[in-house]
Amino acid sequence: MIMLYLAFVSACILVTVLVARVLSQNGAVLLEDVFPGKPEMARAINQLLVAGFYMINLGFCFISLPGIWEANGLAINFRNLANSFGGVLLALGVMHFLNLLVFSRIRRRAHLPNAPLPVPPHFHAGAR
Repeated sequence: MIMLYLAFVSACILVTVLVARVLSQNGAVLLEDVFPGKPEMARAINQLLVAGFYMINLGFCFISLPGIWEANGLAINFRNLANSFGGVLLALGVMHFLNLLVFSRIRRRAHLPNAPLPVPPHFHAGAR
């Protein structure tokens, strides 16, 4: 049974680290666009986001760990393991899309001062 615990924890850590690396590399490009001329700021924010990503996802992984084992048999234990790992993957996906949402809003606000002005009307409607 200890091997199932180790397999679950190892799989959670591996998936979390791999997803964090991809998000960190691709997020760095976006953050450099959001903070032009401030690469230190972009790097610092990227590292903070990665640290928060690790804490939330690994915390969820370890919270889901105690309740997955029962003494009813190996098949039930594997089913519970699969359900818990699926929950971890769902949490990773939600965190990914929340990060994308935050990045897109930050980027939109950063580019707002450079947006073109609205087009003035082509005619003037006179008052009656």
